[in-house]
Parts: sequence; C-alpha cells; structure tokens
Amino acid sequence: MTKNQFIDKTVASFEIENCNKDKISKQLDVYKDFLQKQNSVMNLTRLDGDDVIWSKYFWQSMMVYRMVDFDSVKTLLDVGSGSGIPGIVIKLFFPNIKLTIVEASHKKCEFMKQLVDKLHLINVEVICQRIEQTSTSRQFDLVTAKAVAPVETILELTVPFGKSDGLIVIPKGKNFLSEVKDLNKELKQLSAQLLLVDHINDDGLDFYTIIAKKTGKTNSKYPRDYKKIIKGFDYGK
Repeated sequence: MTKNQFIDKTVASFEIENCNKDKISKQLDVYKDFLQKQNSVMNLTRLDGDDVIWSKYFWQSMMVYRMVDFDSVKTLLDVGSGSGIPGIVIKLFFPNIKLTIVEASHKKCEFMKQLVDKLHLINVEVICQRIEQTSTSRQFDLVTAKAVAPVETILELTVPFGKSDGLIVIPKGKNFLSEVKDLNKELKQLSAQLLLVDHINDDGLDFYTIIAKKTGKTNSKYPRDYKKIIKGFDYGK
C-alpha cells in the first residue's frame, strides 16, 4: 500500500467529506520521517519499514474504527497511545476533534509532543501519567485503548472516562474471545453496555473491535489501583 492508497482508502472507508488530502499527505510524510528517525534510537515500533508503514502501522490502526462516526466525536481520549497510534492519525483525518493522550512512558510522551509540534496540530494534549492515576473529572465522547492487557483490565481503565452515552472502543486480536466470559457483567458494574464486536480481516489477519456505550456514571472507586485491577474485577466487592 502506498501513502496515497492509504489516504484514499481511509477517506472512502470513513466517508470523509471535504477532506484536505494534500495537507494530510504532507503531515503523514512528516509523521513517517520523524517516526523512522526516532525509532532507530527509541524503539517505538517494529512497523517502520517503507513496505509496511502505510499498510500496517497506519491503515491497520485506523480500519478497526470503521464503525465509529467520528463526525459526532468532539473529544477523544487515547490511552497508551505510544507513538501516536491511533489518536494522532485520527486527528489528521478529523482535525476538529479535541484529542487527549495519556501515556505512561516519558520517552514516548516526549516523542508525541515533538510530533504534535512538527505537525502543527492544535487542541492536542499529551499527559505523561498512568491512566489509573489520572482524574476522571474530565469525560470524553470517545475513549480508546489498545488491548495490551486483558479486556476486563482495559475496560476498568477506560470506561470511567467516558461521558454518558459516550463510546468505549477497544481493538483486540483473535484471542480476545477467551477473555470476555464476564464482559456484560463487568460492563454493567461500570455503568456501560456492549454494543457490538466488529470483525475485519485484513491481509489474512483477523482483527476485532469491542464497542461499548456508557450508560451512566461509573462508581468513583474505578479505576482502582493497578495492583488491585490485575487481581481481577471485584464485581462490587
């Protein structure tokens, strides 16, 4: 996949109108060049080769959000964005979104802050902090996080930050099915409900996206300290 193919496919998939493709193209060049330069010393991603960066790093980070109507999203929280995926890429295609990124790694935060400056983005805040130590006083239309931990852990870390009627979106690999036995029970405890699990196959690989909706105010005890979270969900204990 080339850069232009990635842009065209994203615009078509999300039905983006009045898209400034020339501006996005230039921003993506800056993103790609800076990522590759910094990756050589910071180990940000293994997907930095010219042959995979458009098809895997950028496209596969976007395609799992195909069920989201980003035109209705005003505020987005991206938890553990790492090197800016997916938050900054979403921001390039939907520049009116106010983006907040919470990332625990200082070196990755510094990378993203420099990237935001290089891309001349506005309404982007990078917070260098663990998400469970972040105040839930700010609520968002959409909260997302890569599922690098069990789904129940990610849910407890993300649902409390959603607005009422807001969306929680968690991309997950094929093994997520073994983790969702008590998903509805946990979501109810967190004041949310499962809307759907989307499936997409790309380049022979299966990708799943868990989409939940916030139904009310989450108990203020969530998210708990991470040491408690990893011991399992408490279901009201």
